[in-house]
Amino acid sequence: MKNKETVSELKKLNPEDSAKVTIICGKKGLDEINYVNGTWEGKNYSCEASTNWRSGELYTEEMTVEELIDVLKKKDLSDIDAGDFVGLQMGEASDGSTDVYNIEWSEPLTEEEEEIAPSGMDMYWDGDIDDVDYEIALGGIYELRIEVGDYSTSITK
Repeated sequence: MKNKETVSELKKLNPEDSAKVTIICGKKGLDEINYVNGTWEGKNYSCEASTNWRSGELYTEEMTVEELIDVLKKKDLSDIDAGDFVGLQMGEASDGSTDVYNIEWSEPLTEEEEEIAPSGMDMYWDGDIDDVDYEIALGGIYELRIEVGDYSTSITK
Protein backbone atom coordinates (compact mmCIF):
# COMPACT_ATOMS: atom_id res chain seq x y z
CA MET A 1 0.00 0.00 0.00
CA LYS A 2 1.53 3.30 -1.16
CA ASN A 3 -0.27 5.20 1.60
CA LYS A 4 1.62 3.53 4.45
CA GLU A 5 4.60 5.89 4.33
CA THR A 6 2.33 8.95 4.08
CA VAL A 7 0.23 7.76 7.02
CA SER A 8 3.41 7.35 9.11
CA GLU A 9 4.46 10.92 8.26
CA LEU A 10 0.98 12.33 9.00
CA LYS A 11 0.91 10.63 12.42
CA LYS A 12 3.82 12.88 13.44
CA LEU A 13 1.59 15.95 12.96
CA ASN A 14 -1.13 17.34 15.21
CA PRO A 15 -4.24 15.22 14.46
CA GLU A 16 -6.51 18.27 14.85
CA ASP A 17 -4.64 20.41 12.30
CA SER A 18 -6.42 21.21 9.05
CA ALA A 19 -5.20 19.45 5.95
CA LYS A 20 -5.55 20.83 2.44
CA VAL A 21 -6.14 17.91 0.11
CA THR A 22 -6.08 18.34 -3.67
CA ILE A 23 -7.42 15.48 -5.79
CA ILE A 24 -6.10 15.47 -9.34
CA CYS A 25 -8.20 13.27 -11.59
CA GLY A 26 -6.96 11.55 -14.70
CA LYS A 27 -8.53 11.62 -18.13
CA LYS A 28 -12.33 11.68 -17.88
CA GLY A 29 -12.14 10.57 -14.26
CA LEU A 30 -14.28 13.37 -12.78
CA ASP A 31 -18.00 14.13 -13.11
CA GLU A 32 -19.58 17.30 -11.75
CA ILE A 33 -23.35 17.07 -11.20
CA ASN A 34 -25.19 20.39 -10.88
CA TYR A 35 -28.75 20.63 -9.55
CA VAL A 36 -30.39 23.58 -11.29
CA ASN A 37 -33.62 25.54 -10.72
CA GLY A 38 -34.95 28.34 -12.87
CA THR A 39 -37.96 30.12 -14.32
CA TRP A 40 -39.11 30.50 -17.90
CA GLU A 41 -42.23 32.44 -18.88
CA GLY A 42 -43.40 32.39 -15.26
CA LYS A 43 -43.05 28.62 -14.90
CA ASN A 44 -40.48 27.03 -12.62
CA TYR A 45 -38.25 24.18 -13.72
CA SER A 46 -35.54 21.98 -12.30
CA CYS A 47 -32.95 19.84 -14.02
CA GLU A 48 -29.63 18.11 -13.49
CA ALA A 49 -26.53 18.76 -15.54
CA SER A 50 -23.63 16.33 -15.51
CA THR A 51 -20.25 17.41 -16.86
CA ASN A 52 -17.58 14.79 -17.48
CA TRP A 53 -14.26 16.63 -17.33
CA ARG A 54 -11.33 15.56 -19.49
CA SER A 55 -9.12 16.66 -16.60
CA GLY A 56 -9.94 18.27 -13.31
CA GLU A 57 -9.09 18.72 -9.70
CA LEU A 58 -11.05 18.97 -6.49
CA TYR A 59 -9.81 20.28 -3.17
CA THR A 60 -10.88 20.58 0.44
CA GLU A 61 -9.52 22.40 3.44
CA GLU A 62 -12.22 21.07 5.76
CA MET A 63 -10.56 17.85 6.91
CA THR A 64 -8.31 17.27 9.88
CA VAL A 65 -5.10 15.27 9.74
CA GLU A 66 -6.86 12.55 11.76
CA GLU A 67 -9.75 12.30 9.25
CA LEU A 68 -7.29 12.10 6.36
CA ILE A 69 -5.30 9.34 8.09
CA ASP A 70 -8.54 7.35 8.50
CA VAL A 71 -9.20 7.56 4.74
CA LEU A 72 -5.64 6.64 3.79
CA LYS A 73 -5.55 3.67 6.19
CA LYS A 74 -8.75 2.21 4.74
CA LYS A 75 -8.29 2.76 1.01
CA ASP A 76 -5.68 2.71 -1.70
CA LEU A 77 -5.57 5.66 -4.11
CA SER A 78 -7.47 3.69 -6.75
CA ASP A 79 -10.37 3.05 -4.33
CA ILE A 80 -10.79 6.58 -2.98
CA ASP A 81 -13.84 8.51 -4.17
CA ALA A 82 -15.48 11.90 -3.59
CA GLY A 83 -17.57 10.52 -0.72
CA ASP A 84 -14.40 10.05 1.34
CA PHE A 85 -13.92 13.81 1.66
CA VAL A 86 -15.93 16.66 3.17
CA GLY A 87 -16.29 20.13 1.73
CA LEU A 88 -15.02 19.37 -1.77
CA GLN A 89 -14.77 22.26 -4.19
CA MET A 90 -13.85 22.39 -7.85
CA GLY A 91 -10.34 23.59 -8.59
CA GLU A 92 -9.21 23.61 -12.18
CA ALA A 93 -11.02 21.66 -14.88
CA SER A 94 -10.80 21.56 -18.65
CA ASP A 95 -12.59 20.30 -21.72
CA GLY A 96 -15.89 19.05 -20.33
CA SER A 97 -18.88 17.47 -21.99
CA THR A 98 -22.25 18.33 -20.39
CA ASP A 99 -25.53 16.42 -20.52
CA VAL A 100 -28.78 17.80 -19.09
CA TYR A 101 -31.45 15.40 -17.83
CA ASN A 102 -34.29 14.98 -15.31
CA ILE A 103 -36.02 18.14 -16.55
CA GLU A 104 -39.16 18.82 -14.55
CA TRP A 105 -41.65 21.68 -14.83
CA SER A 106 -43.76 23.00 -11.94
CA GLU A 107 -46.80 22.72 -14.21
CA PRO A 108 -47.39 21.08 -17.58
CA LEU A 109 -46.44 23.08 -20.67
CA THR A 110 -48.95 23.66 -23.43
CA GLU A 111 -48.14 22.29 -26.89
CA GLU A 112 -47.27 25.81 -28.01
CA GLU A 113 -44.94 26.31 -25.02
CA GLU A 114 -43.26 22.95 -25.63
CA GLU A 115 -42.33 24.12 -29.15
CA ILE A 116 -40.61 27.28 -27.90
CA ALA A 117 -39.40 26.16 -24.48
CA PRO A 118 -35.65 26.47 -23.87
CA SER A 119 -33.37 23.54 -24.53
CA GLY A 120 -31.88 21.62 -21.61
CA MET A 121 -28.57 23.42 -22.09
CA ASP A 122 -30.29 26.83 -22.08
CA MET A 123 -32.10 25.85 -18.88
CA TYR A 124 -28.76 24.90 -17.35
CA TRP A 125 -27.05 28.14 -18.37
CA ASP A 126 -29.99 30.39 -17.43
CA GLY A 127 -30.93 28.67 -14.15
CA ASP A 128 -29.40 28.85 -10.70
CA ILE A 129 -27.19 26.04 -9.43
CA ASP A 130 -28.56 25.06 -6.02
CA ASP A 131 -26.24 22.17 -5.23
CA VAL A 132 -23.27 20.28 -6.67
CA ASP A 133 -22.05 16.71 -6.29
CA TYR A 134 -18.82 15.20 -7.56
CA GLU A 135 -18.21 11.65 -8.71
CA ILE A 136 -14.76 10.21 -9.27
CA ALA A 137 -14.50 7.17 -11.52
CA LEU A 138 -13.02 4.04 -9.98
CA GLY A 139 -9.27 4.47 -10.37
CA GLY A 140 -9.88 8.03 -11.59
CA ILE A 141 -7.48 9.74 -9.17
CA TYR A 142 -4.07 10.36 -10.68
CA GLU A 143 -2.56 12.22 -7.73
CA LEU A 144 -3.47 13.19 -4.17
CA ARG A 145 -1.63 16.26 -2.84
CA ILE A 146 -1.59 16.86 0.90
CA GLU A 147 -0.56 20.08 2.66
CA VAL A 148 -0.50 20.63 6.42
CA GLY A 149 1.33 23.79 7.45
CA ASP A 150 4.90 23.47 6.12
CA TYR A 151 4.47 19.76 5.38
CA SER A 152 3.49 18.64 1.89
CA THR A 153 3.53 15.37 0.00
CA SER A 154 1.86 13.61 -2.91
CA ILE A 155 0.55 10.12 -3.52
CA THR A 156 0.46 9.05 -7.17
CA LYS A 157 -0.68 6.02 -9.09
